[in-house]
Amino acid sequence: MQTSGPGSTGTLRTIAVLIVGLLLGVGLASWIARPRAPQTDPVSSATQLPVAPQTSQADESDAGDAEGEPPSPAVAARARDAVTGFLDAEVAGDFATSYGFLSAQDQEAFGGREGWIASHADLPPITGFRLKSLRATEGDVQATTALRLRSTLDEIVGLVPPRANATWTVRPQSDGWRVAYTEGAIKWLYPSDQGATDAATTWVTDRLACEKAHQHPGGLLGDSDLAESLCGMDAEFSAGVMEPLTDVTDGQPFIAAYGAEALAQMRSVAFDGPTPMRVVLAPVADHWTVVGVLEARP
Repeated sequence: MQTSGPGSTGTLRTIAVLIVGLLLGVGLASWIARPRAPQTDPVSSATQLPVAPQTSQADESDAGDAEGEPPSPAVAARARDAVTGFLDAEVAGDFATSYGFLSAQDQEAFGGREGWIASHADLPPITGFRLKSLRATEGDVQATTALRLRSTLDEIVGLVPPRANATWTVRPQSDGWRVAYTEGAIKWLYPSDQGATDAATTWVTDRLACEKAHQHPGGLLGDSDLAESLCGMDAEFSAGVMEPLTDVTDGQPFIAAYGAEALAQMRSVAFDGPTPMRVVLAPVADHWTVVGVLEARP
């Protein structure tokens, strides 16, 4: 049995799972989620925003750039302006500007403007947002937003859904309102299981015709020989049970490549036929994509 496709380089996943949430200050924290039973409604997964790599105990009033940059000027007279200004800059890819909306402690923790900009390098961007609500809480304001993300599945950030809900802490400081980035949280919104079996069936039909549509462009994990053997086969396959991947051995190549959070959202569909097998799919950009093939269980 061969394993092909993406390697096991999920290291940058240490950037704390937020992404994108904010695009990710320092990246995705840890995508740890337990596999769940198939669901008919969108799945959500909540995560705390990441803690910056360089922490500082300095008082916010002493903030400034760790590399000697002067403190950013006041940028928002209202909490609403701080969060929308921050996210407008993130959507535009203007991270130097979004840095100016960070709290003094966050600016220090990220090592200054250059550190903040560098933290975005390997993370998918926010492509849009909608402010849903503002709520005062003991001096701060909690802002809830709906985010649109660039959905992807890769070895750097793992699985990123197309949508998420994020809660930001916005705090008054001496020069205006700022976003306390590392005190926020994000809830990923994944597509429902509906459509996974149909997508797997379409892929099997394509493979019998020696086509490779409807599969992950990075290659398939699991039993590559089994996947290749379908090409040109004169046979019929029937779809059976769809379920999460809960077996440690089965899930290992997917965890190594994409992380535990990605595995928790994947589903396998069993197929009966001349060569019994399980087709593994992940929800990417609102549709199910085949990411691997496994032998059928004994």
